[in-house]
Amino acid sequence: MDIKQILTVIEDSFKKALLGQEKVKIIVFWWGIPAYLTCYFVFNNLIRWIDFRVFDIFISFIISIYFVWHIYVLQRCKPKKVQLTPDEIKQLELAQKKDRAKKIMRKFLLREPFFKWNQVAVVTAVDLLCIAHFSSFFFR
Repeated sequence: MDIKQILTVIEDSFKKALLGQEKVKIIVFWWGIPAYLTCYFVFNNLIRWIDFRVFDIFISFIISIYFVWHIYVLQRCKPKKVQLTPDEIKQLELAQKKDRAKKIMRKFLLREPFFKWNQVAVVTAVDLLCIAHFSSFFFR
């Protein structure tokens, strides 16, 4: 892949994310984790080494805007809950009741996790932590 194709893929992903059509995994693993690592290892050290207030505020502002955008895109792309009728809810509860023993056994044999975590909520919390950290440079 040459650089032009890579930029096209990034641009398409960006547009799909703004429209709320991108997958959450892509937003987390391609737009989130590299940004966290870059901000922590590069920009955080750069702000601390170059102790120039205008530069610190500018970089911190740009990073905070990026993470606000990341939260916005996560909220737009998160899976929507399906509205079920009361009959469908009863059928779903009956199906879950039948599979309850199998589910407990799978958890006991470590085939299934004990706890399921909300990926969007965890990534949003990390984004808020990054925003709080970099906005602290505004007030130094």
